[in-house]
Amino acid sequence: MKKILSLLSLCFLYGNADADSWTQKANLGGSIRGASAGFSIGTKGYIGTGINFSSVPAFFNDFWEWNQATNTWMQKANFGGTARSGAVGFSIGSKGYLATGYDANIVTRDLWEYDPSLNTWTQKANYGGIGRDYAVAFSIGTKGYLGTGYNSISTNYNDFWEYNPSGNTWTQKANVPGGPRSSAIGFSINGKGYIGTGYDAGPKDDFYEYEPASNIWTQKANVPGGPRSDASAFAIGLKGYVCAGVIASVTQKDLWEYDPSSNTWVQKTNLTGAAREDAVGFSIGSKGYIGTGYDPLFNRLKDFWEYGPDGAPLPVELVEFTALKQNSSVLVQWTTAAESNNDYFTLEKSRDGFNFETIAEIKGHGSCSQENRYFTTDDRPFEGINYYRLRQADFNGYSTYSKTVSICMVRTDNPFKIYPGLFKDVLYFETNENDLINIQLISPGGKIIVNKDMTVESKMISKINIPDVAPGWYIITVKTANDYYSQKIIRQSD
Repeated sequence: MKKILSLLSLCFLYGNADADSWTQKANLGGSIRGASAGFSIGTKGYIGTGINFSSVPAFFNDFWEWNQATNTWMQKANFGGTARSGAVGFSIGSKGYLATGYDANIVTRDLWEYDPSLNTWTQKANYGGIGRDYAVAFSIGTKGYLGTGYNSISTNYNDFWEYNPSGNTWTQKANVPGGPRSSAIGFSINGKGYIGTGYDAGPKDDFYEYEPASNIWTQKANVPGGPRSDASAFAIGLKGYVCAGVIASVTQKDLWEYDPSSNTWVQKTNLTGAAREDAVGFSIGSKGYIGTGYDPLFNRLKDFWEYGPDGAPLPVELVEFTALKQNSSVLVQWTTAAESNNDYFTLEKSRDGFNFETIAEIKGHGSCSQENRYFTTDDRPFEGINYYRLRQADFNGYSTYSKTVSICMVRTDNPFKIYPGLFKDVLYFETNENDLINIQLISPGGKIIVNKDMTVESKMISKINIPDVAPGWYIITVKTANDYYSQKIIRQSD
């Protein structure tokens, strides 16, 4: 097959950084297995499905959640589709997705959405391409991407598809260059996707970058170590990582870090656990994780390992990140359960979920173990959908990104009236709607002063008693089943 050529900056930096390290975590709660699927949401990791030919059943559909804070696994609702191996997973916002795979009868093309808050699976639109296993999947902003893979008649693919959860639709995109392949790796960094390595009549080491806005692939520096397949990958901040897999029929445990800004690879500390292939990889905050897979003797595994690029603890445990309507502005709020070495946050905004601009910088709390609440206002939101994300920076310059949240700024009227704007010990509330609402009064430091659920009727005036609080400005928010509203008010001096 003719190979696609392009001008490359092929630069490799060899040598290990002294501070990076691997730490073994609690084993997966279920059976030993390989060819599983997984993803992460917030501070939780998820692994499910997979295969172990020596067990009954050989194919699995159980599903497990790992809690980073407690280092414990908890079994969740079984995967909604058939038991299978070689499936792929990705997450978008607060939902996870598993798709494709082989279930001992067919290579599948079904897609299932997991909601951790409800512990439920919902079937979504089938993958747009042909059924397959050992594909690649990742998310960029509010979209999922799935491509490459293998079917049961020895055919590999290089087609590539985008999933839009808001419309539950698949759209075919530009094929992955370099020819068909299966058992490749993929991840996303800063609004771009990456796919490389894999197998098709032999292992591969080529590597490509995908730009969603232009739907263009660009060849990048080859993955070092030699052509490989069945490796694992994850991204931490602005770096990507490729680990283990098979090179020249030998199962590996090497780890390589990719820097898109310089198109360079740096060898890092080898995986401390057994060499492996067909393992699950994902990241949570500033840590990467590898678990399950097959060892060099083709024994299935259930161990689980954490990679720290600089040996530092998780910088921020983000437990909430929301964007709320505030008349013609957007109030962006987030809460951290703990912080370590946290220098500052930057709030970034986008029209399309891919190309972001910085609109605010907020100082962090350094290192602390208590809950902290932050909020800032976007006074000039775009008309239509606005996408927001947080970039968190450590004092050492390392950074990570939050999930992306969105809000549609179409409605210009506010059905709620809260007064007086300069208050002392009471506020009054009026609305032109009948609704069940939640009202919160929040201090500048993020403390919730009032948290009240109430039923309101159109044209009725409701009285809200306010406890004795310090003079100064506060945020009052109103939440209904369908929307948020908020405004700034001031507690007057006595």
